[in-house]
Amino acid sequence: MAASYCVGCGAPLPTGTQYCPRCGRPVANSPAGPATTLPSGYPPAAGSAPVGPLPYAVPPAKRRSRLLVITAVIVAIVLVIGAVGFLLLLAQTPVVDISDINVYTTDNVCGLNGFPGYYGFTSGGGLNELTLPITNGNTTSCTIEGVTTNTSGFEVTQAQVPLDLGPGANSTLNVTIEFPSSYHGVLNLIFS
Repeated sequence: MAASYCVGCGAPLPTGTQYCPRCGRPVANSPAGPATTLPSGYPPAAGSAPVGPLPYAVPPAKRRSRLLVITAVIVAIVLVIGAVGFLLLLAQTPVVDISDINVYTTDNVCGLNGFPGYYGFTSGGGLNELTLPITNGNTTSCTIEGVTTNTSGFEVTQAQVPLDLGPGANSTLNVTIEFPSSYHGVLNLIFS
C-alpha cells in the first residue's frame, strides 16, 4: 500500500489526521480534494527545490481561540480606558464646600444677632434648597421679611417669606440658593 501525501505541499500524511502537519490544510475540505496517493519519487528528494508556494491554513479551532483572545484584549483595553476617563471626570467635578453658614440681620430681626449660624456641607453647583431652623429670640412676635446673601457667586432665588414667629417660637425657613460651580468657604445669609 502506498503512503498518503498532502495535496499542495507533498508532506507525508499520518493516518487518521484531519490536517496536514506541514502546511495545515484540511484533508477532507481541501480545494484540491482529499489526500491522495502520489507516485514514487514524490515528494521531491531532500535538497531539491519546492514545487511551488506552500499554502498555509489555520485550523478552525485555532482561529476561534485567536479570535477570542483578540476580542478579550480589545474589551479589556476599552474597559481600562473607560475607567480612567470616568476617574478623570470625577476628579474634575466641581464641588461647593461650605464650611459654615453665618447669619446676619440688619435690624436684629427676631433677635437673630448673635445667632451661631449653621453647619456647613458639601454639594454640587446649581440650585440648592436649604431648610433652616429658626427660633425667635425676642419676647415679642416678629416677622422675617427677606433673605439675601453677600457671598460672591451665590444668589438667593426664592425664600419662604414673610415668616411670622411668636415670642420664643421655633419654625423652619425654606430658602433656594443658586450655587456657583466651585467654592470653598463660608456662606453669609442676611435676614431682614
